[in-house]
Amino acid sequence: MLRTRRSPEQTAGRPGRSVPKGNNVVAGNDSGNVSWFRFFPATRTIKAGQSVHFSIASKSEIHTMTFGPQPSADLVMVQPQPSGPPRLQFNPFMFLPSDPVLPPYTASNHGNGFLNTGIMDTNPQSPPPSSVDVTFPTAGTFRYECTIHPGMEGTIKVE
Repeated sequence: MLRTRRSPEQTAGRPGRSVPKGNNVVAGNDSGNVSWFRFFPATRTIKAGQSVHFSIASKSEIHTMTFGPQPSADLVMVQPQPSGPPRLQFNPFMFLPSDPVLPPYTASNHGNGFLNTGIMDTNPQSPPPSSVDVTFPTAGTFRYECTIHPGMEGTIKVE
């Protein structure tokens, strides 16, 4: 039997579903025991002043959309304790939103271009949202990544 391989763009959402349209970007995708650690599409082009609607499709994973420098190399912080084993804590800069209400992304947020959506998931019983909107007021090419999954990267091109 001859089988054809499909690219992740061809199989986003399930084998056969299309890439999100408009100003939408979807983080991750899973089916059964397989998870795609990608943004769909990997590059989205919009006009200055428009917003991108970031959402998550994965039922088993969490993701972030983080612009600017990586907040830390350490996903987990080790805190020595006076007695007993060290306390392990997720790094809040990687998991929490950079701002209580996300401002427009200008590439100079926080003086270095850092903006983080914080974790997003699809569980309705957990506090993280399943989507967030980010406005891009000026033209440019802006790279972002998921701080949880190294190599999961995307680009927003603003004309």
